[in-house]
Amino acid sequence: MQQKYLIFRIVLFTTFLPFLTFGNNVDLSKNVRHSKISVLTCDPGNEIYSLFGHSALRIENSKNNLDLVVNWGLFEF
Repeated sequence: MQQKYLIFRIVLFTTFLPFLTFGNNVDLSKNVRHSKISVLTCDPGNEIYSLFGHSALRIENSKNNLDLVVNWGLFEF
């Protein structure tokens, strides 16, 4: 059991190691001025939880030529 736990920790650590330093060189104070964040809502449904549609977050940055949509609000019963 101890060996499986150790292997799991090693795999987990090596998987996420590259992400620990990701984005450390970004100057957010200069980058935010060129960013626009909005909520996209589409396709209203019949159920109470979907009356206003499905939502996603959109992040646009004109300086870095970035247009990113992040799915937001999924769940499963």
